[in-house]
Amino acid sequence: MIQRGLLPDVVTYSCLIHGLCISSQENEAMMLLDEMIEKNVMPNLYTFNILVDAFCKKGNVLEAKAVVKRMIQRGLLPNNITYNSLMNGYSLRNEVDKARRVFDCMGYLDKALALFEAMKSNKLKPDVPMYNFIIAGLFEAGRVNEAREMFSTLSEGDCLKPTTRTYNIVINGLCRQGLVDDAYNLFRTMEGLTCPPNCKSYNVIIHGFLQHKGPFEAGDLIQEMLSKGFTADTTTMSLLMDLTSKNQLNHPVVRKLVGDSGMACEEVRPKGLSAERNITPEAC
Repeated sequence: MIQRGLLPDVVTYSCLIHGLCISSQENEAMMLLDEMIEKNVMPNLYTFNILVDAFCKKGNVLEAKAVVKRMIQRGLLPNNITYNSLMNGYSLRNEVDKARRVFDCMGYLDKALALFEAMKSNKLKPDVPMYNFIIAGLFEAGRVNEAREMFSTLSEGDCLKPTTRTYNIVINGLCRQGLVDDAYNLFRTMEGLTCPPNCKSYNVIIHGFLQHKGPFEAGDLIQEMLSKGFTADTTTMSLLMDLTSKNQLNHPVVRKLVGDSGMACEEVRPKGLSAERNITPEAC
């Protein structure tokens, strides 16, 4: 490739690193990571996750954490794949408590916040996925006021604006804290924006209503959701079936939905349009 004047890019390097990891050559893979950085080919989240997963599959969590540290230093935030790999690594070592506390123990949230502030100090603008990550982390840590302030900062900005995914994260966070009225008010504000509620939005708020508010009110939301071409996801359906079986939810629409169970959470799309189209890791 190089002899023909074609220089390897991040995809090429990531494939080579993956191949080395499959062959249990993690040290060689790390050397290749160093090489690509020296040649100004910047590894992406996928590249780092390959290495994290490879180390964790052998229970080498310390090495995996070192990779995560390098990832964060380069401005890349861990995602669910990173966390799952780390938890699997701890589980292999029978360190179940550490697996459960991986988020707090490794301090990703504080590091992400520090990175966020550093970027702003250097006049670099954090993107929406970074806001989403931090807002979700703040809610997870019970730091509700900080999460709301972060959301307000994004909402009131001139350049960036919250996406539907951002709203879903905040609505979910508020519901989990029992702030269902606040979550519902925010849900309703989406209708006049360029990011209207999607299937996930409805399921999150309905789930909150079923757990913290009146089931019949949830039934009205379900009727609205169905009228827009959305339907219940697995979690919502499980709650509905449980409540219906206990005769705690007699809304006619809900009873029909439970009777017709088996539907998946998806938007109604023109016939022949693949459900996989335009789906990205950031999609809700």
